[in-house]
Amino acid sequence: MNKDSMRVKHRIVIELAVISILSIVTFILSAKIDTLELLVKFSQQHESWELDEIIPVFIFLTFASAYFSFRRWLEIKRSDELLKMQHEKLKSTMSEIKQLRKILPICSSCKKIRDDNGNWHQVEEYIGSHAGTAFSHGICPDCIEKLYPGLSG
Repeated sequence: MNKDSMRVKHRIVIELAVISILSIVTFILSAKIDTLELLVKFSQQHESWELDEIIPVFIFLTFASAYFSFRRWLEIKRSDELLKMQHEKLKSTMSEIKQLRKILPICSSCKKIRDDNGNWHQVEEYIGSHAGTAFSHGICPDCIEKLYPGLSG
């Protein structure tokens, strides 16, 4: 898991924690204080403020804020899933590229290998310089028979 997705997850957890804490505080306060009764008294004292119009707007803004916070959370979650899918696709593509790098262009006649610059090298030279492998030469039984007939006993 990369740092960006960890940050997004931490941000989501913090946002959900803040929303939860605010909800709990609101619930506790509304249980201890008769909020509606206080609003009615306040609106009666300040009738000129037209609180009966302000309160619904406040309630609407509260729900709108919660709705857009939830939508943002879903959007972040979708983005995180998309990022994960793209990461997996990139890993798969990189794996394919590594496999393709293992394909060596070799001359079908003399068996020389072409490097990235287009130069041709003997198999031993190319593998020795790229893989750090040293070669020891010998002759297989089929070649002994073909090159030195009658030598094999």
